[in-house]
Amino acid sequence: MSVTSNLAWVLLAVAGLLEIVWSVSMKASQGFSKLHFTAITLIAAGLSFWLLGLALRQLPVGTAYAVWTGIGALGAAVLGIALLTSGNFSDSRRCFEKALSITRKDDLAWAGMGLLDFYENKIEFSLANLEQAVYREPTEPDYLFALGQISARAERYQESAEAYRRFLTVSNDMDTDRRERIKGLISFLTFLGTKTSLYDTGGAEQTSEAGADQQHRGERPAGCA
Repeated sequence: MSVTSNLAWVLLAVAGLLEIVWSVSMKASQGFSKLHFTAITLIAAGLSFWLLGLALRQLPVGTAYAVWTGIGALGAAVLGIALLTSGNFSDSRRCFEKALSITRKDDLAWAGMGLLDFYENKIEFSLANLEQAVYREPTEPDYLFALGQISARAERYQESAEAYRRFLTVSNDMDTDRRERIKGLISFLTFLGTKTSLYDTGGAEQTSEAGADQQHRGERPAGCA
């Protein structure tokens, strides 16, 4: 088969997309125990490597491999976000894990994992993954905003305020009203960060002690029939 330079790039792109298909279906096959996923894995993997081999007739190995893996990582992350949006958590996690297995530098996959962990109430894991996303791409407003929200949920108010400050720095196309609301939120979070606790439990303890004292004196607590 004759391969031109332009065709080689097309074949490489298709090979990268097929790389996503076989890697995700391999995880879904559960150790090749599910026949249809196993068949998809073998067919997609065979086609992916065959097309990659054809592309290498015209393209340098280093360049082709970098593009092939890059397409695989980005495609897996994008697919993971789409599955996450549709509520398919298990398959979206497979996609994010695949993207990160290709390259640990995929900020979208880190962010996706962070949101997925948040939806599954794994707050500490969520924060760690979002921090990785921000580290990889510090100027992405969506990552900073999500980090601010989830840090507040974890009662890390100072960290939340800082994430929102950075969000305002990189978000230049925001309307004035929203910017002022976020500034107010930052002030409130900064105030909360100076407090050791939002709740005073002393009253509850005193009430409990008073109730016990009444019981010792043979009195019934107020409100009892």
